[in-house]
This record gives sequence, C-alpha cells and structure tokens, in this order.
Amino acid sequence: MIGISEPGPESDVILTREQVPDVDYDSMYDASFRGNNVNPDRIKGDVLGKYIICEEIGRGAFGVVHRAIERATNKNWAAKFIRCKPHEKEIVRHEIDIMNELHHAKLLQLHEAFDQAGEMVTILELLSGGELFDRLVQEDFDFTEQDCITYMKQICEGVRHMHRQNILHLDLKPENVMFVTKDSNDLKIIDFGLAQKLEEGKTVKVLFGTAEFCAPEIISFEPVSFSTDMWALGVMSYVILSGYSPFAGENDLDTFANITLGDFDFEDEVWNDISDDAKDFIQKLMLKDKSDRLTIDDALAHPWLNGAAEKKLTGKKLSTLHHKDYHDKHRHKEDDLDLLPIGKLSRNSAIFRKEGDDGVFARNLVMEMPPHAPVVMEPLTDTDGYEGSRVELTCKISGKPSPKITWFLNGDEILEDKKYHMLYKDNYASLLINDLEVEDAGKYRCKAVNEFGDVSTTGKLSVDEKKHRRRRKKPEDEAIAKMQLYSMYVLLQISRHDYDTSLLDNSVPPSFTLPLIDQVKRVGEALELTVTVTCRPEPDVTWYHNGKVIKTSERYDLEHMKGVYRLIIHEIAPEDAGQWQCEAVNPYGSSMCSCEVKVIEIIPEGAVPPKFTKGLEDTTIVEGNSVRLEVQVKGFPEPEIEWYKERRQLFSGRHFTVSTEGDLHVLTISDTYHQDTGRYMCRAVNVVGASTTEAILRVQKAPKEDELDSFQSPSTYQPIKPVTAETTETPMRRFKIETPPNFTAKLKDKTVSVGNSVTFTCTVTGIPNPKVTWYRDDRDVTKESRYLVRNKYGLLSLEIMDVTERDMGQFTCKAVNSEGEATCTASLEVVAAEKETIREPVSKRPEFIEPLHDIIVMAGEEVTFTCKATGNPTPTFKWQKDGTNITDSRRIYIGSDSDGVAELVIRSSRVSDSGLYGIMAQNSYGHTRCSASLKVKARSSSKSPPSTPSYSEEEEFSMATRLERTYDRKKPVDIPGGRPPHFTLALPKVIELDEGDRLHLDCSVEGYPKPFYEALKAAGEYHDNKGFAPFFIKHLPAAMDVMEGMNVQYDCYVEGDITLIKTKQSQMKKVTTQFTSQEFEGKYKDIPTMAIPPMMMGGAGASPKQMTKSDAKQSPRFLDGLEDLTCRTGSIATLTVVVEANPEAHITWFKDGKRLINSDHIEIFYEDGEYVVEIYDTEISDKGLYKCVAKNEHGSAETQCKLTLREKSELLALPTDKPGKHKKFAPKFVVELESVVEVYPTDDIQFVCVIDDTLDKVWWEKDGKELPSSTNSTIKQEADGTQQLEIRNVDPKDQGLYTCKAKTKSGEILRTDAKLVVKDKSKADTSSSDSAKPKFTRQLKDIFCKDGDNVTLECEIQGQPRPQITWYRESKEILDSQDFQISAIGDKCKLIIMEVFPEDDGKYSCKAVSEKGEATTSCQLLVEDPASFYLDSASVSSIGSSVSRGDRKSATPARPTK
Repeated sequence: MIGISEPGPESDVILTREQVPDVDYDSMYDASFRGNNVNPDRIKGDVLGKYIICEEIGRGAFGVVHRAIERATNKNWAAKFIRCKPHEKEIVRHEIDIMNELHHAKLLQLHEAFDQAGEMVTILELLSGGELFDRLVQEDFDFTEQDCITYMKQICEGVRHMHRQNILHLDLKPENVMFVTKDSNDLKIIDFGLAQKLEEGKTVKVLFGTAEFCAPEIISFEPVSFSTDMWALGVMSYVILSGYSPFAGENDLDTFANITLGDFDFEDEVWNDISDDAKDFIQKLMLKDKSDRLTIDDALAHPWLNGAAEKKLTGKKLSTLHHKDYHDKHRHKEDDLDLLPIGKLSRNSAIFRKEGDDGVFARNLVMEMPPHAPVVMEPLTDTDGYEGSRVELTCKISGKPSPKITWFLNGDEILEDKKYHMLYKDNYASLLINDLEVEDAGKYRCKAVNEFGDVSTTGKLSVDEKKHRRRRKKPEDEAIAKMQLYSMYVLLQISRHDYDTSLLDNSVPPSFTLPLIDQVKRVGEALELTVTVTCRPEPDVTWYHNGKVIKTSERYDLEHMKGVYRLIIHEIAPEDAGQWQCEAVNPYGSSMCSCEVKVIEIIPEGAVPPKFTKGLEDTTIVEGNSVRLEVQVKGFPEPEIEWYKERRQLFSGRHFTVSTEGDLHVLTISDTYHQDTGRYMCRAVNVVGASTTEAILRVQKAPKEDELDSFQSPSTYQPIKPVTAETTETPMRRFKIETPPNFTAKLKDKTVSVGNSVTFTCTVTGIPNPKVTWYRDDRDVTKESRYLVRNKYGLLSLEIMDVTERDMGQFTCKAVNSEGEATCTASLEVVAAEKETIREPVSKRPEFIEPLHDIIVMAGEEVTFTCKATGNPTPTFKWQKDGTNITDSRRIYIGSDSDGVAELVIRSSRVSDSGLYGIMAQNSYGHTRCSASLKVKARSSSKSPPSTPSYSEEEEFSMATRLERTYDRKKPVDIPGGRPPHFTLALPKVIELDEGDRLHLDCSVEGYPKPFYEALKAAGEYHDNKGFAPFFIKHLPAAMDVMEGMNVQYDCYVEGDITLIKTKQSQMKKVTTQFTSQEFEGKYKDIPTMAIPPMMMGGAGASPKQMTKSDAKQSPRFLDGLEDLTCRTGSIATLTVVVEANPEAHITWFKDGKRLINSDHIEIFYEDGEYVVEIYDTEISDKGLYKCVAKNEHGSAETQCKLTLREKSELLALPTDKPGKHKKFAPKFVVELESVVEVYPTDDIQFVCVIDDTLDKVWWEKDGKELPSSTNSTIKQEADGTQQLEIRNVDPKDQGLYTCKAKTKSGEILRTDAKLVVKDKSKADTSSSDSAKPKFTRQLKDIFCKDGDNVTLECEIQGQPRPQITWYRESKEILDSQDFQISAIGDKCKLIIMEVFPEDDGKYSCKAVSEKGEATTSCQLLVEDPASFYLDSASVSSIGSSVSRGDRKSATPARPTK
C-alpha cells in the first residue's frame, strides 16, 4: 500500500565529493624545505603555466585549496586560491610579508605566490597530517603528559622564532597546529593571518575569531606585546592537558568577563594525574600582569619542557573524554569534506574574517616592545661605492630603552661631521658618508648599547676609483670648484632635463635618466614614447619594434631636442602592440631601455579608462623632512596604481611607502635626501587604458654656516653668471632657510559626552623641526599615559580615551625651535552621558532605509523582494517566511551586496508561496527587522468548486496564508456559501499485512464550517486519528555515474510509518536477504519527525483537494488538458492539468512512456486545483512526449502534449531595422575520419564522415590524387551530409592516405584524412583487437550560447586500456581550473566552461590516446553578445526567465583569445 500525506520540510543540503584518489600524500612532504622569500609587489604571473592543478583538497566561501605539481621540479604543493577584490589583496600581501620571515621547521612554509585577476594564489608546503585534537580523540591513541610536552615544546620553538623576528602570532590555538604527516609527531603552526610585526607604538586593527585564547590586555584595550602570545600558550597547555577551556563562557561577553577576572583552577579530577611542573608552567604563563609572565626563552628553559621533569612523569594514560567535547564544539561540518586537513585554510584562515561575522570581534591594538638588550634584526652588508659618490650603510637594531649607537672604521670611532652623518630612527641605524675617497674603504662596525647589554654588526666598504679621474684640485681652486658645482645644481633645478650634464667631463657613456614605461592604448589613439638620455658626446639613438628598426615615415615621427628623444605614432593599430626599444650609442658606451605596448581592440561593456581627478603637483621641501604625494583616480574596473621616479618603478620599503587611504593613493617619502629630487609619476592602468600624472619634487639642501656662506636663498636665485676667480671674491647675501614655527591648521573647540573619546588635531611647520608640547590648563600633559600624543610629519594630534569630567578645560599646543615659538589653544567641554556610550562612535547598528513592500502577483510569475539597510559594519541578512528560515534553492535565490542591498527572488511563484516575508539585518552592534506580505493569485485556468463562497481580497489573502488543510478558527455559520465535508485524502479500500504488523491509517477532510469527524471500527468508535502515511522526502537518484572499483551508497529519506512501504514485512525480509547475498549493504535509521509544510508532495499517486460538483461517483476527466509547448534550453518548462473525479483520481506522469518521479531537475506537485510538473534548467534531452494519466475505481483518462526544446540560437533573430552581425557556425566535419585505420588483406573497410553544411562538391583522394569509383571501391553521399567510401577485398596496394574533401557553397575547401595500414596476417597480434582502440561512441556537438552562460561539452569514449583524455581549444591544451572543469567518469567525458566570454568561442576538441591508438572529436562553440540580438515576438512567450551574468566567482589566468 502507498499512502499520501503532507510532505515534510526540505532536508539539509548534502555535499559530496569525488572519489578520493589513490595518492600517498605522506611521501610528498619535504622536511628539508625552509621556504622562499616572495616579493609581494612582484607576484604577477600565470599559476597554470608553472603548476599542474590537481584534486581539490578543501573548499570555502572565498577560497579553495588544491594539490599542485610544479612543472619544473615535479614537487607537490598546496595551492590556496583566495577570491578577493583589489583592496582585499593587501591582506594577503601582508601575510606573505610575514611568512617571508618565518623560515623555520615548526612553521608552515611559503614557496611562491601569484596575483591574478580577482584572486591571489599562495603555494604552500603540503602537509598530510591532521589537527592536533584530531589525533588526541582517536580511539587507539594513548595520550600521556609526555605527549603534551613533546607537542608544546615544538609549538614554543616555532613561537620563539617568530618572537626573534619581532612578530606576534595573536591567534595561537590548537586548531592552528597541524602534524606534518599522519603518523609523525612533528607539527607546525599553520595560520599567520593575524600575525603582526611588533613595532613600538604601532596601532593595528585586528579581527579576532576565538575569544577563549585572548589575553586580558586585548579585552581591556591595553598595549600588546610578546607576553600576549605567552598567555595563549598557557591556555593551549591547559586545554591540551585537560580538554577544558579555562575561560570559555556561554557567549563572548561571558568569556571576556572570565578572562578579565583571570580565575582558573586545577580542581577537576583530570588534573590528579598531571605533574606539578605542568601546573607551574601554566600558572606562570597565565598571569594577569603581563610583565610577570614567562618569556618564550624562559618557557623553553622551564623544567617541564627542558627535560628535567621527565623523571617525575608516571606515564599514565590521560583521559580524553573532555577532549572529544572540545573537538566536537570547535569542528565545522565542512571539515569532514576536506580531502586533507590542510584544506581548512580555504575557509578558516584568519584572512577570511570580516567584521560583523558571527564570533568575530575587532580590536585596535597598540604595540609595545618589552625592555630588552639590543638585537640585530638586519645586519650590515658589504657595500661598494665609487670615488666622489655618496654611500649609506644601514642596519636594523632594536632595543628598549633605545640604545646608543656608535660607529667604527677599522676599530677607530667615527665622529659626526660634514663627511659623516649618523641617524638612528625606527630601529634603523644609518651612516651616511659623503664625497667618498679611496681612504674611506675598510671594515665598518655599528655598536648598540643600553642598560641590558650591547650588540655589534660589521660590514665591508669597497671604494673604486673613477675611470676619468681628474687631478686633485689645489686648495686655492676649492672656492671656484664649489661655485661651479653649485651653479650646475641650480641649473639642474631650473631645467631638470637639459642636455648638459657636466661642466667638467666630456667623456660620458649614454644613460637613460627617463627610460620607457609600459603603455596601454586603444586603437586609433596617438602614442608618444619619450626618453631622456644623459651623455657626452651626443649619442646615436635607434628605435626598435619587436626587433625591427623604426625610421621616420607616414606613421612614425622621430623627434630630438636637448637630450629628449620622442617617437610618435599618430594612429595606433593592433600590429603596433609588442615590445618597443630605444638604444643610445656613443664612443664611450651604449644603453638600451624597453617597454611593452598593449593595444585594446574591444572595450568591455561598462568599462571606463582611468582618469585622474586629482593629479600630482610640483613640490619643494628641505632635506630631512618627509613628503606625501597624493592622487585620486576614477575608472572601471578599478585601476592598478604604479609609482615611478625618473621612470623607474618604486615599491614600498623603508624609504618609500605606497599606500591607499580611501580614494586617495599616496606615495610617502621618509627622511628625504637631496638625491630624492626628480620627476615623479603615478600611473593608473586597467583593461581599457592607462593614464599618468607627473610632477617635480625638489629637495633643497641647506648649507651649514661654515659652508658656501655666500650662497643666495633659493627663493631669490638670480641668473647665474659664468663663474671665475674674480666673482668668487665678490661678497654675496647670506643663505638662510630656517623659519619659525607656524600653525597652518589650528585647534578647534570640542564638546564630548562622558565615556567617549576625543581628538585634538593641528598642523605646524618650521625649520628646523619644532619641539611640540601639550598643556591642559597650563599643566604639561605631553607624557601623561592618559593622553596619546602623535606627531606625523607636522600633523599633531592629542587623543583622550574614555573622557571624564576632570578632562574639561583649555588645551594648548606649543611649538618651539631655534627661530621662535608659536601656540594655539582650544577648549574641551564634557557633558553628562544620557545613555551608555559606544566606544567606537563610527559604528552603527543596522537600519532599513528602503524597507520591503507588499507584493501581489499571479501564480507562475517571478517575485522579487528588495530592501536596503545601512550599518557599520555592513549588516548580514536572514530571510523568513511565516517565521521559518528561508535558504537558497533552485527556485529561490537569496543575495546581498556590499552596499547593504538585499534581494529575495522566487521563480515561478505558487499560491502556497503567499505569506508574511521578513528579513533581519544584523551586525555586531545590533539588529533590526522589516516585513511585507506576498499574495500569489491563482491563474484563471484553475477551477473552483461552485459552492465556494466569494470573499474580499483581504479575506482571500488571509485564508491563503494559512495551512491549506487546516482552519485555525471557525467562520460564522451565517456566512453564505458553506461547503459540505469531503475527504481530500481517503482511506484505501483494502490493506494486506501480516499478523503482528503495525497498522497506520491516514485521511484528510475539508468543509465549511469545519466538520466534526470520528473514527469507526466495525461500526464502533476508534478515537486515535493521528499520524500520516509514508512518503519520500528524498528519492533515490535516477542514475549515477561511478568509476569501476568504487563503493556506491544509495539512500533515501522516508517520512511516516515504514512498516507498510510497498511490500509486506515477509516480502521485505526476502528482498533484504537477496540483496545481502549479492554483497549489498543497507540499513534503516530512525530520524525525528519533522514538521510537514502545507503543500502536497508530487509523484505517482498524489491526491488533491476535492473538486467535484456533487457527491456523485464520477470517472476522471480533464477540465484543462496538456497543450504542446516550446521552450528554450535553460528555462523552466511548466505542464499543468485540472482533473475532475469522484473519488479522487490517482495521477501518474510519463515521458516517452517512462514514468516521471521527483528529482533535483523535475518537481511534481499539486497546487490550487492543478497538477503540475516543473522542469528546471531545461536541456535538449528533456524534449519528448509527456502524458498525464488520471485513474480511479470508475475509470481513467489521459492527456498528452509534445515538449519542444530549442537551443538559444534558434530563438535569436536579426533585427530588421538595426544593424548587427549574426554568427554562423563555420562549416566543418562533425564526424571526421579516424586518423589511422588498420586492416588485413581481403578485409572490407568503410570510411565514414559527416559534414554539417550545404555542399557544392565532395570528392575522395588517395595520396593526393582524386579517387573514382571502381570495382572494389564505392563512393556514397547521403542527404544529411554523410560521406562514405567502401573498399572491398583490401589489397596491400590500397595502403595510403585517404582524404575526403568538400567544397561549400561559399567556396571553402574542407578536408578530413585517414591513413589506411594493411597489416601482414602472419605478424598479427592476436592479443589486440580493433574494439580496444579509442573510439568516440558519442561525438561532440556544436553549441551556440550567449555571453555569461555555462556551457557543457560532452562526448563518450570506448577503448582498452582506458584512453588518456585531453581537451583543446584551437589546438591549445585546456587545463583543469575553476573556469574550465574537466571530468572523465566511465566512458563519459565532460568539459564545463563556467560563464563563457566572447573570446571563448572557437573550435574545441577532445582527444583520446592509448597504446592502441588515438581518436579525436571536435565541435564549434559560438558565443554571442546578447546586445547584438533581439528576440522575435513569436519566441518571447516560450523563452522563460533570462539568465543573468554575474561577476566571475573565481578568476583564472587569461583565456586564449581569437
């Protein structure tokens, strides 16, 4: 018996993965690898060109991890693909910077990185072991305290290396520790997404994801240091030993409170078997006073880790019961789908955290270094210089308090004077040596000393003599020489690119002071390539394009003026793309520079070339100050920004810092030198074009009192006269550049509530840099810990956190230097707080600015709910219908964007979709809701019982939102139009079952007013009427493709009493025995009863509401039958019927004679009086004859229709009044000849090929000569394009190359070849057969699609052994990637192209190769831009919803272009 009742809710989405490959991952781990240094600013490249991307290891919402094989070395790595926007790439670059300094055996190592469009790729070492707790919870693992010592010692060794590099981890926890292989005890720390370089006073914003391991200073907003990691190590030790988290609360707030109190104990019985040394180790790490905690060196020297405690250990096995609880709590369900545990980096890495996510909280951390002896972080290196030049020796030494720096040359101390300039800033110690002489060569040593100790580092300086060395000047010539050099300096400042470069040397080889840079231009634009050459005598300059010499012509103009050389192309063409070079040659040498020119032929829709809305401006500053160069640029896609000085690209470092601040792009030059003078350029590039802005930066060098004291001020320079001995004796005005302090932006009065923070800011200038002091009511507050004072290149600020009433008063900023002083003043008013203040005033709870609106639609139409919410952080959204959560499905789409716009789309709406829809917007500061109603009206074709009363629109909508088969309240009897009771689900006539089986009866009744009902048994009452008949929530799949040798599991979900499914109990036992004997395994598992939604489940035997006019018995008849339907592929096809019958009809659906059932592709249901079949994402295979059969005990009826599916190309027509191109498949052989055919003498052979175009002529050739029909060969041609050549009784002389040629109506000649080999039977290999050769039993088919569609190319292959499959596009191999997904299961081969682009069209081939031979099948893919076509009116009604293009979800290397 099969019963029908209301269906249950949809089951959870079940994720599956492909068969695990038979790979020994443990053997791939390389224990000797210690990482590579990767420059994050130079990581452009094609990852697929260097690596073979293999199976997927793990996947997350924003990333995926694959195994990758390096093509050059054949080594295996873990490739982490991270999908991110341009501004998010800085987070990945930061992690790369950190990992560049973490070359240690206990830390995960970085091999390489790639910056690609829309994603970043990091190549990491491949670990095959599990997480730490994965091993602890294994049943066969005996966990002892010695094991914990082994693990903690390795973790501490990794942390020690990080601390020695001045790096904080900030995210230490057991989940971030992983074994290198399955059976090894060696482990590594794996995630450095939160790691930060420890710098005194540095402020960083960190997103924490685990509150349990945070130190008290993080919770209380105090400065952090190495001791913050030490606290986390103490918590880790506690958790690993006991399985308990010492501070975990019910939520993060409880956890924060527990951590702040710092109370923990060892009272649980699990600590009875743990040594006192372990407890002492933990206690000394988890101290509230961070200065009292163990350092990492102290921790490794503690008796518990240094081996002294081993003799005291009992070796007793520790309980892991609580470890299992901890493991289950912190493990995610996605972890079970990872091929290897390292796959978790695709989603759990700290770089994926976003503010507002569940469990994520932000902290602005201020860093502080602990007191320590000086440490050399970057030693001195050997340096080369040349006579007369300037050289800088630099090393990095940190120490607290700041150490005293002393320099030595060959053991003698160096004192600062005009030749030696010493500087110690930001831990960098530098020695600047001016006017190098040969005597300056030697061994230099830098020594740093503070109260905790000292340290030294040494380096060697070599000085080369000049080739064109001038005679040493006599003392009496010094004044003239200085004036000549300074005059040359002034000339260069006035005209930076004048050709004259030296007044004294006429033997200078060419040098490009302004070289070429890459250019991006659109077809038809003008292009100017400009260089500046410095040399004497004048050089011969030659231009090259792709190695060919360029001369003046109609297209090219070559110009030269004062050392500036230009090449101008008036209208650039595609052939101008490539490499351009400029070579300069004179008798003393040569030089060459080059650039790449990209020519854009097609501009993507909506793209905008870069344009600077704020450009660079010429700037003049004094040496020693810092300068910011700022630009603003617009363009789409977002342009990439590059900075250049004298056309040489600049990258972030100690001297230059490239950054982005909102919409500002900034180049900061710290502690400028005179050599920083020059022409700076910012270049913005995107796929549409490029734009530049340039400016000159002049760094003035202020001479000292005793030097050139007769020079003019640069602001009063007069034209320079020729310098002679006489002019040097003439007195000149004194040079003076010092200026007193001046506040260019002054303080402003502030009003703030108690508990908030406030910041005073002002800007001061002055030379020399003024000393700044802050006062509150005449009291110096500069060094008070309550006030945070900053001075960033003259931008002064004073910040007060948690303002109180005692902070009220007058604040004064005073600036003083040798030239004078200046002050500015402002007042602070503090008002009482009306309510609890928020620490970060910029944060904002969500608020709907565009709420939902009520919607009324007809059944079958698309419904779109849209709203917009603001909030900081950007809120996340949850949708509900009538209080029940809604999730994505084939019919329902849920999405939102970064602007706070949320959308819910319901495809093909139904009456049961009516109801109250609500959305909740939430972030870390609160949540808010809004809602709206949806009413879906029944289509006019639906028949309602005549007895149904008419209601107002409001009453109908109220009823539609209730459950379809229950009424919550009785309506008044006096309302006209009542309906008598009738059963919508009747009891079956006969039930057959064995004695002892359970009986489960179901029925459903409707009527108005609500009827009273009772159950009877043999004319007696029976009062139990609950439960429902069984039905399938999840059906068995219609088909499954698997590899030979794999295990297969079929499962289905059944709701209801399963003892009456299909067969009797005795028959079930028989069937179970039969399957078990054939090695099938099966089991039934009880699951909790789920709520039943108000909707009938389709499938065979679905029962609707009663629709008869009276209680008279009636055989089924169709009030509305099926009608022929034409749809396009990819749309939804809907078939509906209305049936009248009494008793209710049993409905069955068929396609081409085969019964239809529910699947993820087809949904069968009953709604609003109609039986419906909906086919989602239709394919050509869905076309056919569909039939609906209705049966009851009085008869049956049927109706049928033809469903026609057309490719999109068939529904697209050219406009009659608008120009446009219409693509047509290029004529080709859809079935080509086999490349090699082997036969034996006297065999018959038949060559067959098929062409898909109208032909003008077809002929066959053998070895290049036309082949006519003869006695032993026959040529046939059929109307469908099939061409045949049959050769009977093959003779060895028939061996050769056979070609079928076809001439199309357009005159194009096509050909396909086959080589016929006649083999000697005496040498025949009896072990092989033709059937073993690769052969395509299903060929590829041409496909026409639109830009943005997903395309699947399919074929089927046979052959033994299994052929190797390779895919090609235009003869170029296609590799498996996120955009091109390749699979070969059984004899089916697939290539799936995700979101095709117009440049993806072309010829695609699948090649199968084995030792027995090879075979190829090809097809043509045409991709059309939707804007080029228009739908004719006849096709619109059958097309259905259109497919919209979204942003590519994961970027891959550029696809091949046409």
